[in-house]
Amino acid sequence: TTAWAAPPRPLAVLIVGGSRGLGRALAREFAVRGDAVVLTSRSARAARATAAELAAEVQKENSNSSSNNSGRSGPITGLACDVTKPASVAVALRAAQTALGGRLDVAVCSAGIVPPGGPRPLADVRLADVSATIATNLSGVAACCGAGVAAMAAQTPPGGHIFVVDGAGAGGRAVPGFAAYGAAKAGVASLARSLAAELAAASPPVPVGVHTLSPGMVLTPLLLEGASAATKRTAFGVFAEQPETVAAFLVPRARSVVARGGPRSAAIRLLTPATAASKVVAYALGRRPPYFDDDGAPLYPPSPADRLASPAGRDAAGRAGA
Repeated sequence: TTAWAAPPRPLAVLIVGGSRGLGRALAREFAVRGDAVVLTSRSARAARATAAELAAEVQKENSNSSSNNSGRSGPITGLACDVTKPASVAVALRAAQTALGGRLDVAVCSAGIVPPGGPRPLADVRLADVSATIATNLSGVAACCGAGVAAMAAQTPPGGHIFVVDGAGAGGRAVPGFAAYGAAKAGVASLARSLAAELAAASPPVPVGVHTLSPGMVLTPLLLEGASAATKRTAFGVFAEQPETVAAFLVPRARSVVARGGPRSAAIRLLTPATAASKVVAYALGRRPPYFDDDGAPLYPPSPADRLASPAGRDAAGRAGA
């Protein structure tokens, strides 16, 4: 078991796009370790509702837990933020800093969409849907990064860490059926590298780290929309993980980057060639629980709380976070 470095104090964390899916799971994982968390959604109502749900879940988990977590639950706040509108991003960053006591240690850019209708040739996707995907998945991330750097550089003492979430296409691989999504994620990867180099080359250097979180395949509506039953049973059955499992892998490593003060640009990847090969072997040997039946219907509980309450969910999260 690897002991990941822990920050000396609870962190002040912003999760942009934290009301569902992976963003929600990341918010929960930071909070269960004692960090103060602000999560955002386009809808203020959805953000506040998710924050209340998570606060109850985290408090219950920590009260029943004998794990290596802090034993205390960090406060969770929900705010509205539309990443396609720079003014909304700026307002949300200021409100998040206020809610977090005037400091922002970590900002995670997790907002993302795919064109509606599932995988389709680019020629069959409306240009408006392509533009919306780029506006959220790339331009929105750029807006969050710019506002985050400005906020972190201006606080006292200056400094902080920004984590962008990449996805299919980020490594330059083709993503048939999701060309717009893949192009945006390739841009996000380039954006993170370029921004990190830009901040390091400034005179004096800007003390803000820019990092990448690579979650691999995550069983969220974004991944499942339009997927065939065969894809769900095979590719998703072999490689995909629940959001809570992915967050349990990513968050301790992200907190360790913060605790160590660098490197300036880190890449935290769940699905590597080695881990992919191990998943193939585990699937072939029947050591991975099936996620879907022959018709593509899910065999796992629909709610995050129910998934975490199941023995399989706890075991998977524990293995990933070790």
